Amino acid sequence: MPNKSGVAFLLLAACLAVAAASPLLLPTDTAQAASSSSSYVWEFYKKYLPDGSWSIGGQPKSPAPTPPAQPPVTPPAPPAPQPPAPPSKPPAAPATDVQRLLELLNAERQRRGAGPLELDPTLSQMAAAKASYMAANGYGSHYVPGYTYPHLTENLTGASNVELAHYLFLASPSHAKAMLNPRFTEVGIGVVPAGGGVLVIELFR
Repeated sequence: MPNKSGVAFLLLAACLAVAAASPLLLPTDTAQAASSSSSYVWEFYKKYLPDGSWSIGGQPKSPAPTPPAQPPVTPPAPPAPQPPAPPSKPPAAPATDVQRLLELLNAERQRRGAGPLELDPTLSQMAAAKASYMAANGYGSHYVPGYTYPHLTENLTGASNVELAHYLFLASPSHAKAMLNPRFTEVGIGVVPAGGGVLVIELFR
């Protein structure tokens, strides 16, 4: 009695022979049935040759090459979170020469027990105008035609910077008296470049 493989092979060969001896064009449904039958025989044949190592013609079929094993791909590690940068403190705006002199003046008045002075814009414009005129004409004086203020007390000096001008005023008894007079409540300050330094005028009221 032939084994299962022999039966399957004979059955498949018979179906192929019938198909070769009948080259007639079949109706669509008949062609589909024959195709289905052939497919069934082929599936039946493969059932008894589960490894697929032989084809219908008995020729060895090369086994499909085994794809090379791919090494597992390790996803890149996410970057370590960076700590947030501390908020940068905005740099302090540099004080203007006028503001610096006002700070020095009021600090000294506070140390001596006098009240602070308010910066008066009009007095500051008057002081700056007079200082500019003297710087442009190359001299300094309390008595300048058109720029003399008999009802105000005036300090005037030239120095390399405003800090030195402030201490020059304090070193002069008459100038220091005006700076520290508790009766004064307002001051105008003019500072202009002159001779490689500054010319400073303070008007008290």
